[in-house]
Amino acid sequence: MLVRLLAICFWPILAFAAPISFNVECNGTQVGTVNIDVSASGAGVQGTFTSVFGGPPPTLAAAAAHCGEHHFNWFQIVVADNFPPNDAGGNPLTLP
Repeated sequence: MLVRLLAICFWPILAFAAPISFNVECNGTQVGTVNIDVSASGAGVQGTFTSVFGGPPPTLAAAAAHCGEHHFNWFQIVVADNFPPNDAGGNPLTLP
């Protein structure tokens, strides 16, 4: 449930270079906030999840438990890489 929400929300932000935040809800209750910062210089994307559930202090484990889960698995897809990896000979790796 949370992973699907994140995948949908991350896609449109790649075109912007401004911090973005959104609340994450589960079972009708806010369990946390995702904060995303996209570098205007192309240096990358950084994201954090801050739990507002459980505690004190609020924890990621408490947010997952409220959602009926043991833990959360985070999933990301890289759609562009300004610095693609090279093989041992220094040649850029490409997909077959």
